[in-house]
Amino acid sequence: MKRYLKVNKETYDALTDEYVEKYTKHDTILEVHKKFLEIIDKKLINKAHPKVLEIGPGIGEFLRKLEERGYNTIGIELSTNMAKVSSINSPNSIIINDDINNIDFLSKQFDLIVALAVIHNFPQKDLRRLLANVYKWLKDDGYFIIDTTCHNETKGGYFLKEDCSTKLLRYRQQWTKKDLDKLLNDSGFDIDYEFDMSFDELSEKWLEYVLKKEKKIN
Repeated sequence: MKRYLKVNKETYDALTDEYVEKYTKHDTILEVHKKFLEIIDKKLINKAHPKVLEIGPGIGEFLRKLEERGYNTIGIELSTNMAKVSSINSPNSIIINDDINNIDFLSKQFDLIVALAVIHNFPQKDLRRLLANVYKWLKDDGYFIIDTTCHNETKGGYFLKEDCSTKLLRYRQQWTKKDLDKLLNDSGFDIDYEFDMSFDELSEKWLEYVLKKEKKIN
């Protein structure tokens, strides 16, 4: 296992109980979920039992909300402890405890792929690989939902996780909006809808995206 994956797995394993206690009641996160669910309901309204992949479902709160809508849901979670909680919170979903870049799916298999607070956990090279896979796995009329923090400089490294009481290291890739938008476009995605959210307690701005595949002109 690569070092950054080992570090992140150990950190999120150690923080699972705190996530269960804190993030099910976090007003801003719940607001983000509500906003995305409203968009998803409109985008997938004509789909019968859409097939959905969530990358990094954590404790499974958002996955559960998708599951409750009758979607066919799969979650890929790196943290063993988080995967166990996710299996309890979203019992009708398939939960796979592994690195997403170890997994492969059929081409054009999913109507929706979700990666909330996930893409910043990957160095640029591995994120490019993930985005290429997402592009392959997503149906031509499918949607890809992501969010991450906005920074003044694009850089990666090991940083303390400041939003938890136990300060542990994890790998974090920080993005400027300009660089992230370029990466997404270079990976074949158009921005269908976007909005910002502020986490006042951390003085952070989050970028929220609904993406779709670029239309190719023959």
